[in-house]
Amino acid sequence: MKTLLYAPMVYREGKGFWPPTISSCWYFQWQKELWSYFSRQKGLKIIWKAWHTSNLKDPIRGWEASNIRYSTRRIWREIRQADFVFVDYPSSIMLDASKKGKPCLCITHERDKRYIRKDCLDALSILIVHDIKEAIQLLNDWIWSEKDRKEISLHKVKLEGLIQ
Repeated sequence: MKTLLYAPMVYREGKGFWPPTISSCWYFQWQKELWSYFSRQKGLKIIWKAWHTSNLKDPIRGWEASNIRYSTRRIWREIRQADFVFVDYPSSIMLDASKKGKPCLCITHERDKRYIRKDCLDALSILIVHDIKEAIQLLNDWIWSEKDRKEISLHKVKLEGLIQ
């Protein structure tokens, strides 16, 4: 059984994006749809990475599913446990996964595109989507198709200033 690490961005309001990318209401709906999708994937174990230092109330914390483990452990520990990594906003976690040789995919909303450098879009596995249904279909295709998973091409990215 494969293990997927999902490291969400957490809630976006108050993160300094201006204009705001997507609302926390949309993002919470995205989280609910992901949880529902992941809970139906019986051939897959999910590590749902929470942010251990967040002072935000995380509504996902109390939810349960037999194949999903909600984790507040350090990210590097969870990356070691995972076969592949999924994020919903480009972050240093993609670089950490690459250093450990773990395929990583980022699926993010089209409104986030203006905050992502072009060389990162070209080199990293970042997919831009318009809605939740499209995002989950792309994620499903990536999870269940070994040939579509690839490691990040870090040599194509100028690392200085990558993570802002």
